[in-house]
Amino acid sequence: MENNKRFNILTIMLLILTLCVDGLLGYRFYTDSKKVEATDFIGHNANELYEWCSSLNPKYACKITYEETKEYEKDKVFYQSVAAGEQLKGEIAFKVSSGLIESIGRPMIDQNTTRLEIEKWASKNGLKEVSYIEEESSTVEKGIVIRFEPLDNIYTDTPVKVYISSGSKSEDSKTEDTITVEYGKYTGKSVSEFEKAVKELGLVPSHNTERDSHSSTVKEGNVVWHGSGTYEKNEKISYGISKGINENEIVVLAGQYIGLSEENFIAKAKELKLKPNHKTERDDYSDEIEKGKIIWHGSGTYEENETFNYGLSLGKKGDTIEIEPGAYIGKTVEEFETITKDLKLKPYHDSDCDEYSDTIAKGKIVWHGSGSYDVDESIRYGLSLGKASAEDMVEVESGYVGKPEEDLIDYLSDLGMKYSRSSQEYSNDYPAGTVISYDTGKYPKGTVIYYKTSLGKDNRINVTSYAGKTESELLTYLENNGLKAGKRTETYSSTVASGSIVSNDTGYFSKGSSIDYKVSIGPQQEETATILRPQYYMDYTGNDFETTKNNLKNGPFSVFTNVEYVKVKSSMSKGQITKITVNGDEGYSQGKYPLSTPIKIYIVNEIEN
Repeated sequence: MENNKRFNILTIMLLILTLCVDGLLGYRFYTDSKKVEATDFIGHNANELYEWCSSLNPKYACKITYEETKEYEKDKVFYQSVAAGEQLKGEIAFKVSSGLIESIGRPMIDQNTTRLEIEKWASKNGLKEVSYIEEESSTVEKGIVIRFEPLDNIYTDTPVKVYISSGSKSEDSKTEDTITVEYGKYTGKSVSEFEKAVKELGLVPSHNTERDSHSSTVKEGNVVWHGSGTYEKNEKISYGISKGINENEIVVLAGQYIGLSEENFIAKAKELKLKPNHKTERDDYSDEIEKGKIIWHGSGTYEENETFNYGLSLGKKGDTIEIEPGAYIGKTVEEFETITKDLKLKPYHDSDCDEYSDTIAKGKIVWHGSGSYDVDESIRYGLSLGKASAEDMVEVESGYVGKPEEDLIDYLSDLGMKYSRSSQEYSNDYPAGTVISYDTGKYPKGTVIYYKTSLGKDNRINVTSYAGKTESELLTYLENNGLKAGKRTETYSSTVASGSIVSNDTGYFSKGSSIDYKVSIGPQQEETATILRPQYYMDYTGNDFETTKNNLKNGPFSVFTNVEYVKVKSSMSKGQITKITVNGDEGYSQGKYPLSTPIKIYIVNEIEN
């Protein structure tokens, strides 16, 4: 009898031990299986994204920002930091379109449009890349714009080409009889100086009143524009005269308001009777300009109530704070909050992120946010609830695979469990909206149970790369598979033959989808522009350093990409150019140079006694 009692007690103890081990194993299974994969939201509506994000465990919170885009309509997702199918490790960032970026209307081109007008238009709209190309024409007067490319879809980063007439050239004319006049060479000169100079060249000056215009930089009565290009001896060269400042125009110098706070800039714009407009694509990082202040704005002449664009400084690139996933797990609350406050973050306890743990002591950090943070941004954390007891464990049974998602949600809610759809995928085995898989086993009550649902059968078409193949091959493939040719972009390529595909959209697409692609136009030839000797540039006597610099930067040197403006002390007048070096050579030859040529322009900033 005594032996039987001992046997029964031993049996009971073994059963209790087994239950405890099962509970712990179940929890270990839970911690190993709670993998959440990112779903592909690119091109999807923001409502779908918000629904998915709301179903996530708070530790996998979404960070959603809105920006204007060129391609995606309002409320469409166009970026996600974790690719579809990859496991989430912390927060996931998304960008949603706040609307299409408004393209820049091209200037009207007629028989009187000059380069100067195009330069004003480009400066006002903040274009980054404008090339001026001279081209012979028997029908368009020298110095007048022939054509403009592209005709539409122009944005601040769109490369723009402006073709300007250099006049006609007779086939039997001799090279020694031709005269070349550089663009803007005599701008700012008096009429008498201009006429004397061109007569000495063997040309006939002709005042064209249609070329007269107002100017904030050229003195009234001086030459504001003249023809340029190749001329024959005794040929007419037209010029226009400055009418001085137009009292009805609003003149904004390049960089005039850089460094102002956004509030002060907007107030200034309204004072000028202009409409301030923040262009997010012109926002940029800066080591000198404080975050949130003006880093760029339009310049040139404006009319009342015209849009006045500006961009803001994003501050130094190092201002963002990177937190690695799990970097502070196991720390005490005091340690975690001290560390994150030192990093200029704001820690706060999110009880939804608390969870049981058999390895982390109760009350210590069991989870915290990760990824990129801005200064003073909040970072959440959850605490360990300690080891789960057998009474805390709940059995999640199988049996809901293939059933509607709503059935599984009802079942989990009745058990007192939380739930989150980790992903959706196509399936030939399960109808759309049904459960493909979910976590089963023993878990602490209140645990988030992750599951996958079906999108139904995959009828999409797998589009692969056609790089290197001809455009006709790609178009034939698209047509044969019920797809459409989307946006076609021409681009330079040193590796892909002209007319062949450089890249195209790849992946799985539904029938009727548009596939964008890029076509090679061959290697890019480095463009050049003319650099004159210093004496041929406008006389800037009386200006300060910044005014002369901005006139040069937005005028004759606007196309060059490697120009340094140097302040010097001299007995010459303030604002004057003392010398120019090209490739480090002060004795450079006047002529055409690549746009990347190193140039230094020395300008008087202080008068030497």
